[in-house]
Amino acid sequence: MKVSQELSHFKGGVCQSIKVSILGLLISLSTTQGGSGQTTSSNIPKNWTQITFNTAEDFHTHFSPDGTKIVFDSNRAGKYAVFMYDVKTKKTKQLTSGKIPCDHPNWFADSKNVLCECGSDGRKDLFSIQIADTAMTRLTNTTTFNGGGQVSPRGDRISFFSNRNGNWDVFLMNADGGNIVQATSNKGDDVDVDWSGDGSKLLFTTIENQRSQIYTVNADGSQYRQITDGNYSNRNPRFNAHGDKIAFISDRSGSDQIYLMKLDGTGEEQLTNSKTIKYDLFLKHSKDLLYNVGEEQDAEIYRLSLMGKEEIPLTQNHSREAIPTFSPDGKSVLFVSELTGTLEVFVIKL
Repeated sequence: MKVSQELSHFKGGVCQSIKVSILGLLISLSTTQGGSGQTTSSNIPKNWTQITFNTAEDFHTHFSPDGTKIVFDSNRAGKYAVFMYDVKTKKTKQLTSGKIPCDHPNWFADSKNVLCECGSDGRKDLFSIQIADTAMTRLTNTTTFNGGGQVSPRGDRISFFSNRNGNWDVFLMNADGGNIVQATSNKGDDVDVDWSGDGSKLLFTTIENQRSQIYTVNADGSQYRQITDGNYSNRNPRFNAHGDKIAFISDRSGSDQIYLMKLDGTGEEQLTNSKTIKYDLFLKHSKDLLYNVGEEQDAEIYRLSLMGKEEIPLTQNHSREAIPTFSPDGKSVLFVSELTGTLEVFVIKL
């Protein structure tokens, strides 16, 4: 099963996230069952560190801003819930419980609170979680879908997308759920938001007539503008660490390639030339970016040097790897892999 690179992915038939690429295919691999339901594999490369050991699916993982914790969602409890792994103690803590599934966690800037989305049957709302006592606060309350939450680097605002007005639009609110502002309103679907490092601007993708283009808007909802166009798709925009360049994926050459441009959309530069599917672009450091290559069970993680324009494979094993992100210090890559037979969380030291 291939999940579209520009359309929603699903868990249990419920739309879960932004219209970005997630490839899904569970594959059979030789595994050894350890104690307490742990799954291990002799195929794990020596430079990988396995973080989770479970026969369930662990997904959507992120380092905390201070690098001391890792958050992820998992269906190990029978439904999707949010969990936290402490890097120092190597202990895992469940942050959400109850009858309603919760997933897609992200960190607040203080590394003490987590943002997640909870709900089912097409209705989802955003919640904040205090990791100390797992107390949850509802931030949105509608009968529609509210998801894709991203906390600003300053920690004072949250972006999310919602279909409360019919199509998908980007909304902004305070960290406590107050002062909700609709930042976009057009005929297309607005998704895949990325904050600039100083928290002053947002990037997002608008999908209309089977094409996607990149837009920017200020954090207060002002100066909404389109920065790419053409009879092809431009998507997955990501600010660099300095906030003066934008990396993105475009199919203008006939295949997915990674490009770099200035904030106003000028000065476009092609960075890759390999004829492979590319998605899940991640760029938070000025010298390198991460992305996925391939489809279905062959999805691998690559690192691209912006200086040398060199594509470096970080995984090569014919199993599915997904959602790579840098650690805050840029010295490690966090991701999920099916190398053991189910999706588990791993770290690679660079």
